[in-house]
Amino acid sequence: MPRKSNSSSRIKITFVLVSLCFLAIVSKLIYLQVFQASYLSRQARLQRVTEIPLLAKRGTIYDRNYQQLAVSTEKQTIFATPYLVKKPSLAATKIAPILNKSYEEIYSKLTQKRGFVYLARKIENKAAEKVKALKIDGIEAIEEQQRFWPSGPVACQVLGFVGTDNKGLSGLEMYYDKLLGGRQGKTSDERNALGQTIPGTIKEYLRPINGSNIVITIDREIQYKAQLELEAAVKNWGAKKGSVIVMNPKDGEIYAIANWPSFDITKYSQVDAAATKNSAIVDVYEPGSTLKTFIAATSIDLGIFKPTSMFNLPPTLQVAGATIGEAHGRQTVNYSLTDIIAHSSNVGMSKVGLAVGKENIYSYLRSFGYTYKTGVEFPGEVAGYLPPTSQWYGPTTATVSFGQGISVTAMQLIRGYCVIANGGKLIKPTLVKEIIKPNQAKKITKHKAKKVINPSTSWEMIKMLENVVVNGTGKTAAIPGYKVAGKTGTAQVPDENAKGYAKGRYIASFIGFAPAESASIAAVVVIVEPTKAIYGSAVAAPVFQKVVEFSLQRLKIPPQ
Repeated sequence: MPRKSNSSSRIKITFVLVSLCFLAIVSKLIYLQVFQASYLSRQARLQRVTEIPLLAKRGTIYDRNYQQLAVSTEKQTIFATPYLVKKPSLAATKIAPILNKSYEEIYSKLTQKRGFVYLARKIENKAAEKVKALKIDGIEAIEEQQRFWPSGPVACQVLGFVGTDNKGLSGLEMYYDKLLGGRQGKTSDERNALGQTIPGTIKEYLRPINGSNIVITIDREIQYKAQLELEAAVKNWGAKKGSVIVMNPKDGEIYAIANWPSFDITKYSQVDAAATKNSAIVDVYEPGSTLKTFIAATSIDLGIFKPTSMFNLPPTLQVAGATIGEAHGRQTVNYSLTDIIAHSSNVGMSKVGLAVGKENIYSYLRSFGYTYKTGVEFPGEVAGYLPPTSQWYGPTTATVSFGQGISVTAMQLIRGYCVIANGGKLIKPTLVKEIIKPNQAKKITKHKAKKVINPSTSWEMIKMLENVVVNGTGKTAAIPGYKVAGKTGTAQVPDENAKGYAKGRYIASFIGFAPAESASIAAVVVIVEPTKAIYGSAVAAPVFQKVVEFSLQRLKIPPQ
């Protein structure tokens, strides 16, 4: 009896276990077929769906004379539909050497549970043809675009660059990415194991919209000249870096923006990020003596002084316990306001500034475009800084008057000088001349100028700045056959680790315009921390002279 009883128990236990397993299987089937049916169907369809991007053609960037600066060329991209690749290991073995990639990388991509995966993007046609010749099911090629720069390194920091996905990563490529990039399209359908479209399945087609072309204000030849002369000056004077801007003072169109160090735009991923920076727009510095022009203009516009107003100037001046001196020692002199600008006197301009007063100085400097962005079409522009007058202490009014305690960009400075050059109007600097959208008329953006000073003040300042080049510190900026107006600057560099200024570190600059009395060209040259000479007259003014002379000839502006 015990044996029979044990046998019966085992049968019952086995029956129960089998029943439980059966119930579990049935329950799982019910769960999958009823509750998860839509999810599983969707997942299965996703594995069968092949979605291929249809890339829009990125717009071309032209210079003002319709010379191509950045254009997209056709390249081939190899992609896979993994579930259609029958022997991924064998396929990876054949494809990897052609694409110059590892077996592991290709095999990993071919075994992904996705309907589309890139194997190699924007490769040479020769390699792409070799892959296509293998005729491996699930491996295909599509055309993509790669940015090409027909003019080489010209304006590379202005243009910027794009990434592998054709998105702008810096410069105008980034600022106008949506316009240049257009809208990407796509096509998708469901395919069976043989790679054939399944009849009756969903098929999508989104037409790509090509990007807009952009005509910028840069003149390729002037830009190239500015780059050459700047590079030579930075190297010759052992400087840290430098910038040049060339602009039309009447309408704000920018002919050139050069910065050094620069970089090879075709190898942007391999260069130091600092070399890709457009320092003329995104870096600030203390302007030094180049700011004196605006304090003098303020005093004339308010009727406080005239160009002929006389000042008795001691060798140094005490202001609220601070001693203000000159760059070069001298005895007591009697200078007119014109002489103060011509000889770049700190003591003289301090006296002018103290007479004008801090509120007027602050108000006019803002009117000239300082403390806020110019609005030029470029990412990362900075506003510079001038503290509100409530934060000015003892000597601040005097020191700001000769360009200390205020930070500006080169773009702000040239914009301010354009006010002097064009009769008193503040203009908006611009890098864009036209935007040409697909199948649409050309779009030209115009900006209204704002009056800052009276035309008579502008005229008086022009004559004073002409005198700087004829009789003052700016003689090395003179251009034969043309009247030139301008101002030198030699600014100290603030010490980052302490109050005051770093010993032996200077920024040399020159800014001006020509022909002086009917200006067509304005330019600023900034050389940061030269080591072999420090004065704007020696370091920066000769660069101005060469670049502006070339620009006048290039634009066919006749001698006076």
